[in-house]
Parts: sequence; C-alpha cells; structure tokens
Amino acid sequence: MNKDCEIVRDMIPLYIDDVCSNGTKELVKKHLENCNECQEIFQTMRKNEKNENSNEKESLKSFNNKIKKNKIKAIVISLIVFVIVIILIKYIYSCILFNYIINKAQKFSKSNNMYIQSMENSLGDEVFVAKEYYKNGKFKVVYATYRNDGIEMLYTKYTSVDSDESIFIYPDNRAVIQKGQKIFNTETMLKGIPFVYNNELWFRTVTPIFLSIKSKKINVGSYSNEGKKCYVLQDKFDIGMNWEIWLDKETGLPLKEINIDGMKTFYSDNKEENIDESKIDDYLKEKQDILIKSGDGITEFRYEFDVVTDEDVEVPDLSQYKVEIKEK
Repeated sequence: MNKDCEIVRDMIPLYIDDVCSNGTKELVKKHLENCNECQEIFQTMRKNEKNENSNEKESLKSFNNKIKKNKIKAIVISLIVFVIVIILIKYIYSCILFNYIINKAQKFSKSNNMYIQSMENSLGDEVFVAKEYYKNGKFKVVYATYRNDGIEMLYTKYTSVDSDESIFIYPDNRAVIQKGQKIFNTETMLKGIPFVYNNELWFRTVTPIFLSIKSKKINVGSYSNEGKKCYVLQDKFDIGMNWEIWLDKETGLPLKEINIDGMKTFYSDNKEENIDESKIDDYLKEKQDILIKSGDGITEFRYEFDVVTDEDVEVPDLSQYKVEIKEK
C-alpha cells in the first residue's frame, strides 16, 4: 500500500459523510477511479454506513412509534382517570347532599307531637285522605275518601307504639279491637312517612348512585305546599320518569310523591276498565299527560308540629259501640 492509498483510506469516512472540502473530494474521487483496492474498501465502508443508517432509522422509527403509543396510552388513561374522578366527585356530592336531606328529615320525623295529612289522588275521581295524629307514642288516624258527590268516612284507627292491639272505629257504629298488631305498630309504620325513614348503610351509600337531585319549587295547584322549595329526587335510570319524590328543603320531609307505576298496577288490575294487560303501556301512554296534570298518581303531604292534644289521641268510650274482638 503506497502513501496515497493510506491518505485516501483515512479520508474515505469523511468522503462518505460528505464533510470534507471540495478539493479533498476531488482528490479521493480520482484516486478511487484508479485504485481497485481503495474502491473495494470504499464500497464496503459505504455499504456498512448505509446499513448503520438504515438500522438507526429503524430504531428511530421504532422509538417514535413507541413514544406515540405511550402518548396515546397516557391520553386514554388520563381520560379514564378524569371520567372516574368526575364520577366520584358527583357521587360524593350526591351522597353528602342525600345524607344531609335524610338526616334533616329523620330529625323532624322523630317529633313526639306531629300531625300528618296525606292526600292521594290515584283513583280517578276519588281522593284518599289520611289525617294522622301522633303524641308521645299514642296514635290516631282518620281515613276518608273524597268524591265529587261527597265524603265517605272509612274508619278511624287508635293505637300506640309497640302495642299489640289496634282499635278500628267504623261509621256504622262498630268498634273492632284487632289483636296481634305489634308488628305494624312501630313508630315508623304508624307515621307512614315515605322514603326518608330508612337508616340502613346501603340506603345511604348506594341509593345516591341511582338518584338525580334537583332543586324545584312547588307550583300552583298544591293543596297546601304551594311555593315551597324542594329537592326533587328521581331515578336517573328510569327513562319513563315513573317515580319522583319532592322533599321540603326546610325539613327534608316528603311533600309530594309521584308514582306512575302505581297507576299501571291500578289500571291493569281494575276489572271495570277491561284493559288488555298487553296493551296497558299504550293505554297509559295516552293517559299519562292527563294523569300527571290532573294529579292522578300523586300523593301530597302536610305536616304540623306541636299541635296535637291529648284529646286528639284519646280512645273514645267503647261502650257506645258494638265491639268486636279479632285475634291475630
């Protein structure tokens, strides 16, 4: 190997990378044209350089693809975490608000002196009214049905919390003493306040998942609660909105409950209507607007505190009635 070959071979890497001067390029080029050995070395080095470049490009491409996939994965994970956080925040908020309402309602519902009046308009022209008097464990409720043609007194019930018997006074001067009533004579069942009585852990933690809670004001048409601000609870998964309950913001107690499902049961079971059960949904779809607007399927509640007297819950003298005793 002569001295020129030695110099050119040292210059070949610079020549391949195109980082030498124009004069050096020309010198190397002429030498390669006339020297087969240096030409072979040049070709080998250029091939290796191309392979290295190709490998570098593949590695870089693979690296970029990996970064791209990781970015997409990170974005997806971030979105999932974001959605989960939003759901958790909404759940925690709903849970706190729900338990705040229930705690307030249970505080008021445990009053030792309260009057509860409920009006259920679910039977067409009939309005079922219950007037409940509760004082220090003693209880009286008067049941009546209001129609366009007058009032029909159904019966009056007297009992006390945890008592084994209840006394039913009927308009035809009968007094029925029913034994074996202890299971029905708990304070919760006697007061009959819907929904808010439950104090189970599952009720307080699971129920908020299924409920939407909105703020509304009772419009004109309520017989006693017009203008009151309420929390309106609905089943968020109930597309037909068959049920909702309005809870007073001041007390947490129910002021109105709408139950269209109850109407479906009534109309499907009512033989006088002669409705084909398979067509009950279509039948109700036509009636639903009328039902809601007219108040059908709606129960309204009114409460008064510290107004019940001892005389209100005192059992009358049964000697003036025809007494019957019924065992369990």
